[in-house]
Amino acid sequence: MLVVLLVLTVLGATPAQAHAVLVGSDPVSGAVLAVAPDVVTLRFDEEISDRLSSARLVDGGGGVVGGTRSQVGPDERVLTLALPDVEPGSYGVLWQVLAQDDGHTSSGTLVFTVGAPTGAAGPVASSSSAPRASDVVLRWARIAGLAGLVGAFALLGVLAGGPSRVELAPPTRVAVRVGRRRMRRTAVVAAAFGVGVAVVDVVAQVARLRQPGSGWAATASGLLGGTRWGHLWLVRGALLVTVLVMLLVVRERATSVVARRAAVPVAAAATVGLVVVEAAGSHAAAVTGDPGVAVAVDAVHVLAACLWVGSVGALAVVLGSPVGRGGGAGLVRAFRGRFSRVVLVSVGVALASGLYGAGRQVRSVDDLATTAYGRALLVKVGVVAVTLGLGLVNSTRLHGRDLRRPGARRVAGAPRFTRRLVAVEVGAAAVLVVAVAVLVETAPDRGVAAPTAESAVVSGSVSDLVVTVTASPGRPGVNGFTVVVASSRRPPPAQVDGVRLDVTTLGRTSVALQEVGDGRYFGTGQVDAAGVVEVDAVVERAGAEVVVPLTWHVALPADDVTAAGRPLAPYVDGLALLLVAAGAAAGVLVARRQRTTSVSDTACESDPLVPVTRTL
Repeated sequence: MLVVLLVLTVLGATPAQAHAVLVGSDPVSGAVLAVAPDVVTLRFDEEISDRLSSARLVDGGGGVVGGTRSQVGPDERVLTLALPDVEPGSYGVLWQVLAQDDGHTSSGTLVFTVGAPTGAAGPVASSSSAPRASDVVLRWARIAGLAGLVGAFALLGVLAGGPSRVELAPPTRVAVRVGRRRMRRTAVVAAAFGVGVAVVDVVAQVARLRQPGSGWAATASGLLGGTRWGHLWLVRGALLVTVLVMLLVVRERATSVVARRAAVPVAAAATVGLVVVEAAGSHAAAVTGDPGVAVAVDAVHVLAACLWVGSVGALAVVLGSPVGRGGGAGLVRAFRGRFSRVVLVSVGVALASGLYGAGRQVRSVDDLATTAYGRALLVKVGVVAVTLGLGLVNSTRLHGRDLRRPGARRVAGAPRFTRRLVAVEVGAAAVLVVAVAVLVETAPDRGVAAPTAESAVVSGSVSDLVVTVTASPGRPGVNGFTVVVASSRRPPPAQVDGVRLDVTTLGRTSVALQEVGDGRYFGTGQVDAAGVVEVDAVVERAGAEVVVPLTWHVALPADDVTAAGRPLAPYVDGLALLLVAAGAAAGVLVARRQRTTSVSDTACESDPLVPVTRTL
């Protein structure tokens, strides 16, 4: 059921994948102008890269118009395209930008017509690329690797404290020693895994940004040296290498005892740096107001969440194969208190900071159900609830309690703590990381009106061909049609020779398209009226024509704007404060209880009759 919900969330997030959203343009898409403008201005809701953001002008047939120049700045949220003198006709501005913070690319088309009196202003057009499953997989792998690192160091800290070696039974001492060794190996594997994911991530990003005629080295240099995403990538790579060097070289081969002892703390500090880098490249860095506070809270949230999920996974690794007879059981009995406190605190901090972050990214209560980001957030909340339920069951069994009894008191014969239930909880945590990856790869709603109606994007498939048609501005009148053709087979059975659209409303219009990119075609055509429009995408290849039938529901421009609804931030901020207050009160009670127990134990040691009385 959880996997089905996640798949539906990914499908629902398709129209809103771009993270640098086009929020305004001059002229507006669909405008009919008496005189051609000198400059086309595109305004986005995030800062974009000046070296890897561009725009170009094409005519109605898709031919590139020369003499243009695009640039970003001085406002880093504005992309301008200087135009030459153009003849009357329909034109399209094809743009692609890279968000500075999260490194997501977005692209779209703006259409205007020259040679007639100015008409009514149309909506802004933003045709975002469909969500890539590879992006979700890469994000999941990166978060899972980070959680593995944090969890390994957390369990190392748990095993380093607790009872002294003298108080532990010999099998338990062996289990502790083996558990520490396994955690160090787990940290090495997680760091090496993170390095591999980083390499794949940058290669995929360069391949996505590389323009025809530009080399891989030039694109990679511009990405890593000229964007905030590239700078964060370099820092992340340096921190991962630091972890590997500390654990593989310094700890294993250093001759100095001080260096060997400092290796694990330095590697743990580098892991905390990875958490900060992850937060600096998240949605929090682009919020309006005070992004510094949002990034700090998000860093706390990432650290607490990784501590929770990673600790459970680390416990499963330690208990994966018992060490000696009674070693695993003795380890659980000796360290369950410390482990439970770590998990409990991390869960509370993750929930409180997550509530605060949700209020910064989702504008209103209604947007939880009406936006892709809101729906992804609800799915994540559901998975969190399931994971917490499994954790509660494991915790009660870990401490020998039974939830079926009133008050959940410690009873003899209570259900036992088993590795199988821990494995189930780890599986739920892995699904939770998938939900987080989907959420991060979905554009948040920060009060910006949706730039394009969802009906402006339609797709279909015939045989191995998958065709996506985007109409801009998606209203009656002149529209720019962008068609993306891809084959589901590798290698494709035949090369695409050409594409055209047959559009049927009041009459039938054939729209010629020209290739403007790898598998991307563009052209302009007339849509006569609102309503159901039949679109046939005709793909020519290997001397034959393949027709992909599509249906497009064309709507008239909205006359008014619906109210935003009740703001979400006050509700989630109040819940976060209540959670923090409850956690603080619980901490005070636990501290008082421990102090009372300590005083009582001291009295027992000074009066030899007290232990006897207690025993009786």
